[in-house]
Amino acid sequence: METEKKFHPYLPWKTFFNLLLQMEERGLPARIDRSYLQGRSGADQSYLISTLKSFGLIGPEGQVEDSLRDLVQDKENRAERIAGLLQENYPEVVALAANATQQQLDEVFRAYGLSSNTLRKAETFLLHGAAYAGIKLSPHFTTPRSAPPAGRSGRKAKEKRTGGTGGETPTPIVPQGTGDDPGERRRQALFDVLLEKLKGADGYDEKLVDRLERIAGTIQEGHTDGE
Repeated sequence: METEKKFHPYLPWKTFFNLLLQMEERGLPARIDRSYLQGRSGADQSYLISTLKSFGLIGPEGQVEDSLRDLVQDKENRAERIAGLLQENYPEVVALAANATQQQLDEVFRAYGLSSNTLRKAETFLLHGAAYAGIKLSPHFTTPRSAPPAGRSGRKAKEKRTGGTGGETPTPIVPQGTGDDPGERRRQALFDVLLEKLKGADGYDEKLVDRLERIAGTIQEGHTDGE
């Protein structure tokens, strides 16, 4: 199955939807940039901006498009608008039979260039969004189980299950640093650069994901030690 290569969101649906609620409550900014998304981790900022661009809700420079303005301001028809957004961006999923299997859904997302935990998270984003929007998908589609945290404890849990360190490679963890330390800011900047590289990679780059995890882990550990 060949599909157009583009970014398909794999952040939590709640993270995306809460941003819409924030804009509804506080009003739309001139553009969506990192300063507007302050308070969120650098990774979440990147995921949100990529998602909004992929859905055509903001322009190349973050400028708010009419589609985002309508989505935020037209609260009464928000579910219907989100349904149209998902149908437009996931036509291969919508085209599946009403009784399609989970494996058929997995095949579509693999054709998007996703694999391992990234694939499961992307499917979860879509399934939760479809549930909100009232899109009827196959009853055989299930919300994937969450992977263990991708830190030292998560690695140990995975090794205990598999009897080793092999198996699936988790997606990058989201660093939760404070941004006050210069070294931490440099690591956060490097994390963001590598994250953008991962998005443009041809398929799933296991080595790059592992490097992102190590960087994110140092940010998380530095934050914990400073508390």
